[in-house]
Amino acid sequence: MVNAQITTIFTACPKDNPPLLDISLDRDPVVPGASIMFGIHGLAEKDITLGSTLAVGFFTLGANPTTIGDPFYKYVCDLAPCPIQIAGYDFLLRALVPIPANLPTAYMIIVFMKYPTDTYIGCAAATVDPNETPSPEPFPTPLI
Repeated sequence: MVNAQITTIFTACPKDNPPLLDISLDRDPVVPGASIMFGIHGLAEKDITLGSTLAVGFFTLGANPTTIGDPFYKYVCDLAPCPIQIAGYDFLLRALVPIPANLPTAYMIIVFMKYPTDTYIGCAAATVDPNETPSPEPFPTPLI
């Protein structure tokens, strides 16, 4: 059963310190077996060219995470006409990503984009665990 109280929050990837991507989901939390539209927003250091890739993977939690289902893998030029001449500018891509039907209640999502040279365009990761107690929101600063 999917917990409707979960909010997926993407943060920096755990390895290699690539630039952070801002990820949005059209349905949160994701639904196992469904397809979800991912919005991928970032800053391109150089133009995005033929051979640049987007990948979305779902992983188990723990010391030795394993892949859940098949990772989503697309050439960016299959999602938008290339070359995308945006060096030094923000970009926004959208991709319809199939969610593994066997997705457990606790998992990690990793989204990354790479140039053909295998250099990161950006990356983001989210851990979803309904058993984790979320940090309390800070009280807002009074306006008066």
